[in-house]
Amino acid sequence: MTTSMPNSRLTASERNIDLWLAFYHEIVDERLLARLRGLLSEAERRQEQRFHFADDRRRYLVTRAMVRTVLSRYAAVAPANWTFSTNRYGRPEIASAPDEALGLSFNISHTRGLIALGVTRGRALGVDVENVVVRRVSMGIANRFFAPAEVAELSHIPPEQQQDRFFEY
Repeated sequence: MTTSMPNSRLTASERNIDLWLAFYHEIVDERLLARLRGLLSEAERRQEQRFHFADDRRRYLVTRAMVRTVLSRYAAVAPANWTFSTNRYGRPEIASAPDEALGLSFNISHTRGLIALGVTRGRALGVDVENVVVRRVSMGIANRFFAPAEVAELSHIPPEQQQDRFFEY
């Protein structure tokens, strides 16, 4: 993960969603973590310290620094200079930015060990990641959100295959 502004900008468009991934357990260098912490706002640094578990603190730190550094790939804003607010659903969004960042939107999701960040322009997006090893199949979720044909197929395949098929859908 870079903490400086890149020399060339990426272009976000309405037609594409760029997906960025970070395996935050692999970031163990304390000097790098300190540099990432330096990118956060004072409020974000206070929030990081509120997490009881070290894993949660690291995930929060890497997530916030990742959002800042990735957005700086799309607009000439230093990572530490981004300001954020939360929308009516509590999700972070860009509060103010230069014209080249107008319409830039992002969404983040995390699961144990992985952070996903989607970036696009001019539309809302949602990103979701799940650790399929620890999450069990829920026929209730399937019945509510899957197509009837998918539910039927899921209920008729052997139980040892249901986990993989559920998450494919």
